[in-house]
Amino acid sequence: MPDEDNQFYECRLTRRHWDIKKADGKVETVEGEGVIGYYPKIFKGMKEPFVYESCCPTKTLGTKMSGWFEFKYLEGPKKN
Repeated sequence: MPDEDNQFYECRLTRRHWDIKKADGKVETVEGEGVIGYYPKIFKGMKEPFVYESCCPTKTLGTKMSGWFEFKYLEGPKKN
């Protein structure tokens, strides 16, 4: 019997958050719904993956970008 914690359940990307830290220590935060106007559904057996590439144009060397995505379960025990 499969371990329920290792199951993959259909989900949808709902939000993203980026912290852009420049070499001078200043941090710009970018946060919002979806990505580039999309709320992709992620599911087992997808024929084509959803590809998203974020960019951070800067003229400051040493800039670092980090962040996260938030997903909502569409099925399974953690579905809202």
